[in-house]
Amino acid sequence: MPTLMKWLILLFVLWLVWRVLRSARPPVRPASRSHAGESMRACVRCGLNVPQSEVVTDGNLDYCCETHRRLGPAQGRK
Repeated sequence: MPTLMKWLILLFVLWLVWRVLRSARPPVRPASRSHAGESMRACVRCGLNVPQSEVVTDGNLDYCCETHRRLGPAQGRK
């Protein structure tokens, strides 16, 4: 019985050390694509705001995707 108790205490101490070390480092976050500081453009088809780097243009008209560019501007929008 004393041997079992020693193993249990050792396992508990190892688990506790692991938890402390794990909580000490910052959590790993997935890299996200940031558009901070980038201007937004509105799609002339649906009005969705899209970052300038992702806009699909046709002349001076901005679209959110290739499908909306093919469909053209919506009725009542410029």
